[in-house]
Amino acid sequence: MFLFLFLFISFLLPQQQLADGVLAVVGNRIVLASDVLEETSLLAQQKNISPQKNPYLYDRLFSSVLERQIDKSVVLYYALQDSSLEVSYDEINKTLDERLAFYIAQFGSEAEFEKTTNSTVVEMKKRHWDNIKNEMIVEKFKMGLVHDAFVTKNEVLAFYENYKDSLPSSPETATFTVLEKKI
Repeated sequence: MFLFLFLFISFLLPQQQLADGVLAVVGNRIVLASDVLEETSLLAQQKNISPQKNPYLYDRLFSSVLERQIDKSVVLYYALQDSSLEVSYDEINKTLDERLAFYIAQFGSEAEFEKTTNSTVVEMKKRHWDNIKNEMIVEKFKMGLVHDAFVTKNEVLAFYENYKDSLPSSPETATFTVLEKKI
């Protein structure tokens, strides 16, 4: 209920800034309300979800973003303990450029993006530099955990036989192609 009221008030009073708050703490990292709201707003824009017209759906989106950020923080906590993981300046910069280009395309233009987010592209790069770096460290950490995992066809079939009652059923499908040639 608090989350709904927080969101409702934040959109009724767009000229006033609400105080930022800590939503979660993982190790020595915090998840701020402003970070979750920013990501939620971008996703809502992409999915055409209006907080005024559909506050329940926006609230669910906010909750899923918060949960995802907490999950990322937990994995990051363990990834940072691995001193062999490094990400270069160029890797981070390239990823930031690609993401910003994607969001700018979603908004139609760089000017519209900057108007909607109330910050320039340079400011967004500065603000998200550490987030992108951390995401890339987490990705390398995950790849390190599964890089030598191999599953054989027999293992897949055995898994299916053991758990086929609990797996969701999928409808049978078929594809075909018709080639016609005039005679």
